[in-house]
Amino acid sequence: PLSPTTGMTVSTPPAPVCLKRCCHSPEANMRPDGAGRLIIRNRDCDTWIEPGKIPATDSELVKGIMDRARKIMPNLEEIPPETVRVGVRAIPADAISIVGFDPQVVGFYSVVTHSGITLSARLALLVTEDLTGGDVAELQPYRPSRFPRP
Repeated sequence: PLSPTTGMTVSTPPAPVCLKRCCHSPEANMRPDGAGRLIIRNRDCDTWIEPGKIPATDSELVKGIMDRARKIMPNLEEIPPETVRVGVRAIPADAISIVGFDPQVVGFYSVVTHSGITLSARLALLVTEDLTGGDVAELQPYRPSRFPRP
């Protein structure tokens, strides 16, 4: 019940910014990545990725992402991109988290979400309770059994 999508992120070397939380905007999404580095992405740019190819840090695509980030944080002006990563994200087909044992695969428990950065702390507590035998009613709408099987 997944709808995998390809996504790209650009990371910076240590930069003179003080970003302590995720920043979402129409221009770019950014988050701190430790040691002063940032991870930057823009959903629109994902549609321009060629399957199996990672754009060079000096490509027009990467320059475009950096330009968008600089509109939000002008002190990135002199900061070049350091790395580019392209990967496949496992996103639930209905865009709602999947949490629990698969009813058709004995012992297989999954947690799949596109909102990991915002839900991880809560999901960790719920999954811990679920796996240690608790009755976690809050997870019922997210069970894998909601997907029809052939």
